[in-house]
Amino acid sequence: MRWTGLLTAAAWLLAGSAMAQDFDINAFRQHRKAAIAAVNGGDFAAARSEVAQARALLPSAPSVLMLGAQIESAAGDNPATKAWVDDYLKRGLWFDPARYPGLMMVMDDAAKALLAANGADLGSFATLAEIPEAVLVESVAIAGDGKLYFGTVHDGAVNRLEKRYVIHDLPGGVGGYGLAVDADTAWLATSPGGVAGVSAALRLPEVLQLRLKDGELLQHFGHDDAKGFNDLALGKTDLYTSDSQGGAVYRLRGRGGALEGLIPAGRLGSPQGLAESSDGKTLIVADYPSGLWRVDLATGAASLLAVPDTASLTGVDGVVRDGDDLIVVQNGVKPARGLRVHMKPDWQAIESVEVLLRGGQLEEPTGGVIDGGDYVFVARSQWTDFGDDGGVVEGGAKPAIIGRLKLRD
Repeated sequence: MRWTGLLTAAAWLLAGSAMAQDFDINAFRQHRKAAIAAVNGGDFAAARSEVAQARALLPSAPSVLMLGAQIESAAGDNPATKAWVDDYLKRGLWFDPARYPGLMMVMDDAAKALLAANGADLGSFATLAEIPEAVLVESVAIAGDGKLYFGTVHDGAVNRLEKRYVIHDLPGGVGGYGLAVDADTAWLATSPGGVAGVSAALRLPEVLQLRLKDGELLQHFGHDDAKGFNDLALGKTDLYTSDSQGGAVYRLRGRGGALEGLIPAGRLGSPQGLAESSDGKTLIVADYPSGLWRVDLATGAASLLAVPDTASLTGVDGVVRDGDDLIVVQNGVKPARGLRVHMKPDWQAIESVEVLLRGGQLEEPTGGVIDGGDYVFVARSQWTDFGDDGGVVEGGAKPAIIGRLKLRD
């Protein structure tokens, strides 16, 4: 009976590998939670059923693939354990061998070699700048004159990279998140509380438009339902911002007027980076727990894009368009990675995923921008240097790093 569920999930994976899918984050989480409870209670039949249902909803989820392997390992079924581990490894994922000795026991030499390769450093980038202050760099943007700007969360500011010249300070307790530059203005997504160090109840999330030359506030936009704005992106005419705490995406038509809901609150688990297609018809949104979503901007219809069975796109933060491709930062896996997602020309589906960077100096990287043929991005953000109370962890903060990755020769 246990094989029926697993075979059904595998068949769904093959059928769904090239198409978008409807996805319910709450159902996924419920099945995963139920699987954990069942295996902890020794009910392997129920655990197998629940994890198979979670896998059917999101075949590429690293947490589910590892959970399936651990369930079968606890049940003593070595062939089934190996099948789950093999699926995990072929997606380019790594785990610490010391933490999972039971899984290592069922792996052959080829699987062990693949695990080592998945955890090895890959690629390199040039260090463009180091920011020594403990400010938590979240975003970067480049103006038309070539000057570089970055947003900081801990001290809440927009900065120009001229010995860190602050052009705009946010009120206490408000962090600066997504940043984009358009002509002579900057757009900044803000969110209160958390690492900014002040209760979120004291402030409201907003999108700010600032004048670049002096940081003067030109306009500000909020929404009654928003919990905390995170990333933002400028399209051909509109602006988009993600609400990672509320599970929503908002749109500012013509970059003026009022923010309106594009993806309703709670539909996504934790939306992050966004990118608009070159024709302005499609928006891609990274949802941290599930992957990349495609939004039809004419109808608002949103669906989760299926990924090839050799990839996993959960844990993606920054997203930017490079031609018809997407350059994304995946900091929800270890080691962190920079990826090129090859899209079909109409952005209806993902063709393949290529690893550009892995490990090395990447430490909680976030996102970046395309600058000519390069990707300029936050390679080390300092997120790991701060606790939930907004204070610097014991040992202090190491410098944040802004890197430049060559995308073309």
